Amino acid sequence: MMRCYYSDTFERLVREHGYQVLSHWGGYEVQPYGAGPEFVVQFSAHL
Repeated sequence: MMRCYYSDTFERLVREHGYQVLSHWGGYEVQPYGAGPEFVVQFSAHL
C-alpha cells in the first residue's frame, strides 16, 4: 500500500514518531521548497 501526505503532515508524523527533522527542501536537486514538485526531508536516525 502506498500513502501520500501533504508536506506539513508528513513532517509532523516524522516528529511525532521521535525523529528530528534536520532539513527539508523542494526537490532532489536541492531546490528551495516550492520550486520543485517533490518534498524531500532529511531526518535523524531513531534512537
